[in-house]
Formats: sequence, structure tokens, C-alpha cells
Amino acid sequence: MQNSSANNNEKKILPIILSGGFGKRLAAKIGDHTPKQFLNILSNRSLLQKTLLRIAKKPRFFHDSIITINRQFYDIVQKQLTEISCNYTSMIIEPKSLNTAPAVAFALFHALNLFGPKQMVAIFPADHYFSHFVAIERAMNNIMKFKEENKLTAFGVIPNTESNNQYGYIGIDKTVAVVNGNIYSSNCFIEKPQNHVATKLIKSKSFFWNIGVYFASIEWFLTNIAKYNIETYKISKLSWKWADINDKIVRPDEHIFCLQNSISLDKAILEKQKDFLTISIAGKWSDLGCLNNIIELTMNSGIFHNSLA
Repeated sequence: MQNSSANNNEKKILPIILSGGFGKRLAAKIGDHTPKQFLNILSNRSLLQKTLLRIAKKPRFFHDSIITINRQFYDIVQKQLTEISCNYTSMIIEPKSLNTAPAVAFALFHALNLFGPKQMVAIFPADHYFSHFVAIERAMNNIMKFKEENKLTAFGVIPNTESNNQYGYIGIDKTVAVVNGNIYSSNCFIEKPQNHVATKLIKSKSFFWNIGVYFASIEWFLTNIAKYNIETYKISKLSWKWADINDKIVRPDEHIFCLQNSISLDKAILEKQKDFLTISIAGKWSDLGCLNNIIELTMNSGIFHNSLA
């Protein structure tokens, strides 16, 4: 008979934190070329630190994170982790930023070795603003009870403007609410449509903004990467096989890793999906991709001191 601690450990979610981007849209506006995930925006902690602290507050719910970073920012990341005394499962140091699909694929192969194919993983961006992270946690708990490990769950928010062509969109079927009225069957991802298309999507009331948080088993992600982007799958697998692994620090084989093309997870596999789940999340969210996003958030009362909600 398994003990309760073993059972609890099996039910934990493994977070994969993507923090290897350069945030070029925002950097061009504010004149600071430090990637936004390392900046103290709307808080006295960086966006990366806040992401990790939110997860660390729930040790019964989450495993320690796998963090992906670019090697240029290793010193910054180590300094910020030391400041918050945060544990992590592994830190993957990419030799080159090739967008989110290669980052996720490599992290998944590493996670497969540590946890096995049935482990549920949650992919989080390190550079977004969430006003109510607890809503994401509760939603994941609902999905865990629903036991849809062979299906993708995406997370979205209801658009609050007439049009926005800087965000991705998730198409939902509102007539099929699965649990508590906020889990929907979904049929498409649309990445950053033209403005007139975005306006139509919002007016239809059948689309959410895609907040970039995804939830499924390791097996589901790797199966779909192999199906829709075999280059990323094969090169990531091989670069992990020849990786330099020193305790928690993981360095992909540079030559092999850099053979692949740069591609987002959205383009690689998500836009191919026609049958998945979406959970609507309450609260404010922004990808903080431009200066206007930050100005809009700072104009709302109560934002500054809600950074760890």
C-alpha cells in the first residue's frame, strides 16, 4: 500500500517556467535591454521572482520548477534566485534563444527523465502579469480532478477591449461547459490576428485572449511535438542526450541545439489543435509587451501591492 506522501507527490504539477526571451517590444520603448522578466515591474520583485514565489507558496500542489533561461542572463538569474531563497528542480541554460517550442521540448525531455511520461506539467511565461494567480491554481486543481491527461488545457481571459492584435486568441464552444461553468471545449488558436480580424473575434464573444499558460502530461506534449514538428522533437531529444548535466544545472549540447529553427510553441503545435479544453480565468492579465500595457495597469488602483496574489 502506497503511503499518502507518495500519492500526494504523484499528484503534484511540474511547472516549466519560460524565461529565456528578450522582450524586444518593450525594450525598444523603455530603452532598457534587460529582458522584462528580470525587471521590477509593478512590484519590488522581478516578474521572474514573482512567478517562482507564487509557485513556491504551494509546495503541496507544485513540484519545484524547471526554469529555462538564456546563458547571457545566468548571473542575473542566480542573483535573483538567491534574493528570494527559491529552490528549483533544474535550470536549463540555453546557448541560443530559439523561441518557445525548442525551449519547451528540451525541458520536456529533461522532465521525462526525472518524472516519467504521465507527469502533468504546467507551462508558464515568466514575463506576464497576473493579478489573481490563485485562480490559475484552482483551475488546474479542477482539471486534475477531471483527469484529462491526454488532452491539452489552455488558459484564457475574457477580452476587455474592442480590439487587440497583440494577443493570441482561443476559440471556445460556449455550449459545452464541462465543470463549474468555466471549462469549455475549444477548437482553435489564432496567434496575433490583424486588427480587423481581432475586432470580429471579440464581437463574436466566442474567443478568449490566450494568456500563454498550458497544462497537459509530458506524454501529450511530446507526442504532439513529434507529430507536428519532428525537427524540434528530434533535435531537442538529441541535444538532451548529449547535454552537460551538473546537479541542477543543465546545458544542452550547443552544436546540436542550434541546428534547429526558431519557432514558437503556438506555431509548432498549438495552432494545429482542434480539440482541447480552455479555462477562463478571472482577474487582470497582461503580457506587458508594450509600455501602454504597464501604464494601463498602473492607472488601476490596488495593482502595486497585489503582486503575490
